[in-house]
Amino acid sequence: MKLLRALLLILFSAIVQAQSQSSPDLSPCALSCVAQTVPAARCSLDDVACQCKSKPLSLLLAGCMVANCTMQESLDLSRSQAVTCRLPFEDKSQLMIGLFTAVIIFTSILVILRLASKFFIKKQLAAEDNIAALAQCMSIVSNTFAIRMAKFGFGKHLYSLKDGAMKTIFLRFYIGENIYVAVLGLVKISILAFYLRIFQHETRFRLAVYATIIFIALGTTTISVLTIFQCHPVPYFWDKDLRGGTCVDINALAYANSGLSIVQDLLIIVLPIRVVWMMNLDRKKKWSVAFMFALGGFGCIISIIRLQSLLIFGTSIDPSWDYVPVTIWTVLELAVAIICSCLPALRTLIIHIYTRFASSFARSPGNSDTGNSSVNSRTRLRVGERGRNGSTASVGMGAYLMADVHIECGRLDIKWEPSGEVRHLEDTGVGGECLVGTNSTCM
Repeated sequence: MKLLRALLLILFSAIVQAQSQSSPDLSPCALSCVAQTVPAARCSLDDVACQCKSKPLSLLLAGCMVANCTMQESLDLSRSQAVTCRLPFEDKSQLMIGLFTAVIIFTSILVILRLASKFFIKKQLAAEDNIAALAQCMSIVSNTFAIRMAKFGFGKHLYSLKDGAMKTIFLRFYIGENIYVAVLGLVKISILAFYLRIFQHETRFRLAVYATIIFIALGTTTISVLTIFQCHPVPYFWDKDLRGGTCVDINALAYANSGLSIVQDLLIIVLPIRVVWMMNLDRKKKWSVAFMFALGGFGCIISIIRLQSLLIFGTSIDPSWDYVPVTIWTVLELAVAIICSCLPALRTLIIHIYTRFASSFARSPGNSDTGNSSVNSRTRLRVGERGRNGSTASVGMGAYLMADVHIECGRLDIKWEPSGEVRHLEDTGVGGECLVGTNSTCM
């Protein structure tokens, strides 16, 4: 009885509890854990300051509560500690809701523009477009779960949550992290599918791309299975009231996933460098194309930053607050990956719109070409129209060309001599780049 009174007096001060009408009664299980852990943390029973600041005590107490008490009893103890130690009642939930909503809107707009550019310019969607659309739909679901988590209290300290909120939050967290693994793999495969489409005559490069796709698919599948079954039984991840449940080292699993993701990002960046550098382009254009492919490196940078937020993942005693950084960086990592995968198609759309406006301006009164075509003149070839030898043509995607012409794809030029044979100008998706005939690429 003396020990019980001392604990009640020191750890859960009667005076402080009287000042806080909302302070709950503590269960015998919680009091038992306090009695066991305070001496082990080398704090005296009358040193409240030591007990409030001691991280070892917090870890020992949390471990005891998870092993022996219910989630509700842990929440009640956390509330009492907050009152006794005068802990701050901070809230990042509204920030998260705003950020995740903005990510959904922005990435959705980019994916819609990507699909529109392919559908209206090329009249069909490629395999990578369908994969990217699926990834975006799944990403919206994941971000929606993150928003729902914030509405239930994710972004607040554990002691600020309502009764039963932790189970709801962790169930949505579990679903979201599984979707994250799948979406990241899909986005990377969509980028590699894009490589396959625009480099159709590079046999060795294509074999390397196929090998990378297999590597990413196997890695994504492995991590997905481990993530789904990280706890036994599976519901133990979000319901710690299930006795006898166990989980793998969640922190190690998170690090393995991030490390694998960084390796995959580096492969995607490095793969096209040799092919781009061997193209028949001047150095400036090579750097321009290489930079566009290297933009995928931003996803790698986000993955590295996200690694820092994993330090306390799986070991936190205040997960509703401590897991906010890793959740934010996870959402941003997916967003950046989706944005980077859309950039080539968006560049195509921008150049297409620019070319349309430039052509309209060139055909307007006072700007139309008169007389014969010279090397510096600009004409527009229509389907089946024969250009004059040495003329310069601003050609729209899908036009059919005959005769020797100087073709302008967007704002970049290439000299092409089809020797009178009809050729088809086809969008590659790189943006302003086009294929003339079957073997020549206009970048």
